[in-house]
Amino acid sequence: MYNYPKKISTLAFLKYLSSPKMNILSFMDNNLKELGDTFCLQFPFNQDKFIVSKNPELAEYILKKNQINYNKSYLSSEGMGLYLGNSINLRNGEDWKRQRKLMQPAFTKKSIAELVDLMTEEIYSFMKTVPLNVEVDIYDLMHQLVFKIILRSLFGTDYNAQELDSINKLIIDAQEMCSKEIQHPYLKWWYILSKKRGRTLNNIEKIRKIINEIIQKRLNSNEQKGDILSILMNAKYEDDGKNMSREDLINEVLFLIIAGHETTANAMSWSISLLSHDKEEREKLIKECEDLGNKKLDWEYLIKPSHTSNVINESMRLYPPIWILDRAAVKEDFFGEFSWKSNTTFILYVYGMQHDDKFWESPHDFMPDRFNDPESKRKPFYPFGGGPRMCIGNHFSLVEMNLILRILYHDYEVELTHELPLADPIITLRPNKVLGKFIKKKKK
Repeated sequence: MYNYPKKISTLAFLKYLSSPKMNILSFMDNNLKELGDTFCLQFPFNQDKFIVSKNPELAEYILKKNQINYNKSYLSSEGMGLYLGNSINLRNGEDWKRQRKLMQPAFTKKSIAELVDLMTEEIYSFMKTVPLNVEVDIYDLMHQLVFKIILRSLFGTDYNAQELDSINKLIIDAQEMCSKEIQHPYLKWWYILSKKRGRTLNNIEKIRKIINEIIQKRLNSNEQKGDILSILMNAKYEDDGKNMSREDLINEVLFLIIAGHETTANAMSWSISLLSHDKEEREKLIKECEDLGNKKLDWEYLIKPSHTSNVINESMRLYPPIWILDRAAVKEDFFGEFSWKSNTTFILYVYGMQHDDKFWESPHDFMPDRFNDPESKRKPFYPFGGGPRMCIGNHFSLVEMNLILRILYHDYEVELTHELPLADPIITLRPNKVLGKFIKKKKK
């Protein structure tokens, strides 16, 4: 007999699912407020049980202390796997460990340091194309910019920029379809019947074909470049000395493009939004850029603790790019007063942990300096996940975000033309709109 947390009523769950204005964040927050920091839910006509929790001790147990007993759940493997193939994010056990070890060299600090100049070049080049002094969609621009940075970091110059720019929208559409599959598994029949799934899979196949052509071009040239693709193509498994298969390589590159640009674009859009509504924090960031002068884009000053990194961390605390983490128990287990059977799925509510006033002072306020306190490292903060499965590209993303913010706020005044955006929880936590202006600063 297992002791699951309190379960929300089937009627309440059906009412939420049928609501045209359903808000998953409110649903989570309201039930956690009523039932405690952990509750159980069950889809109607389905025996699978889900444990939803914002208890950081339980999260640490699942993500770190007993992580060997917890795999990525079928929500990810079936929802995302359909579109992304068997990429690193969806592998489990020894298979995941083997793939992680193979790919890690592409994301060491040394490897990322060698990409800083091309990232910088891409940001300056992109900003020359942005209309000034008129209202623009900043969220869309951040998507375009981060997309160009990840492509350049992956492929160097071995791609047709016009062709790959055209697939940016296909990728965004695929992310949305993937999110629907995960959030509404009971509508799987409708996605198939309406041909929405089929159209998305056709678009993904177009992207795979382009990636394959780039890989083949690189193989034909015999060139050794310092980009991520070269490192992945040359990497060999320790146990058999073989390279990744072509299919696996395409899967991993596709995953890096999709995951790498969505999460960073969101974090940048939230950072810009928050700074636009806080003059004091914005001026601190500008002063830091001015004080650093030409050093502001140097590697050693990008990885040092700074106000820029505090702004990024605080933005990701308030609006974590990955707002939930999913795991499934391999074997039966227990923690505290609760116990559960194997295959129980856990939804670790990162957004809830990072807004809990038991751990964070004034949790809904934008306070970047809170990350100057060494105690902040002991508080629940999972913008890139946690434990051994923490996002493989977290250092890449942090350096990229530091570069973007420092260049933007050193060279431009950035003004939002509306109130702070609302959070739109898809797979990631998007802002619903970020409209504003870029105004070029006069040289002093």
